[in-house]
Amino acid sequence: DPSSLPVNYLTVVHVDPQNRIWVAPEGHGLSVLDPDRKRFRHYRQATHPQIGSDDIWAIASLQGALWFGSFGGGLNRLDADGTIIRYLPDPAEPRSLPSDVVLSLAVDADDRLWVGTTKGVARWTGVDFERVALPEGNPAPMIFSISPVGDDIWVGAGSGVFRRVHGGDWHRPAWSGMFEYPIAVFSVMAGPGDELWLASHRQLWRVASGGVPRPVPIRAKGPVLPIYEMIRHANGAMWFPVPGVGLGYLQPDWRR
Repeated sequence: DPSSLPVNYLTVVHVDPQNRIWVAPEGHGLSVLDPDRKRFRHYRQATHPQIGSDDIWAIASLQGALWFGSFGGGLNRLDADGTIIRYLPDPAEPRSLPSDVVLSLAVDADDRLWVGTTKGVARWTGVDFERVALPEGNPAPMIFSISPVGDDIWVGAGSGVFRRVHGGDWHRPAWSGMFEYPIAVFSVMAGPGDELWLASHRQLWRVASGGVPRPVPIRAKGPVLPIYEMIRHANGAMWFPVPGVGLGYLQPDWRR
């Protein structure tokens, strides 16, 4: 059935403002399920040669356009009229994309697009990319995640975890070194008060206000598993996929 998914493994899922569900089937480009939830349409190099790669790792919506980052193919923008524009690094242009491998995309509280690549962070200005240096030794490390939390931006990098406050200053938590590569942070989510939750290459973590990260047991047998994503329900419950195990659930009243 050409209107179904080509494979069962999805690298990313995104719901846009038009209530369309966009998914990236591994190695098969981009597919979209329309609001009527009846069929998928597909965007692949074979039918859309403007796309630089069929390995899609990140998706975000911004001002009517869909952005998707790939492995080796740069960053693509799909406009409402169907036009696809591809952005690539240019060694001679410092305001180009830093790398053709894009692992994370996020839109902040000011409606700005942030791009995480294997060579640092960049911010879309509307016409080009402003490369944003991280503090301390390596200003452009591999970026695994960019997570808006309120007005702040949290970045999971190969060199640890960083927080950019709304005014533009960077802070490195005292526990940042716990999550240097290979224990990378894939997502940061706010809990009640100043609590944080971290999804990492090695399990799920909770950071109490003013505390240090503590591992959260997920009751899965065998080796420690990576947690790539977290979703919080309006009632306070949390959902997170556990590879090879299923879907994890933390009930809203777990503190009792």
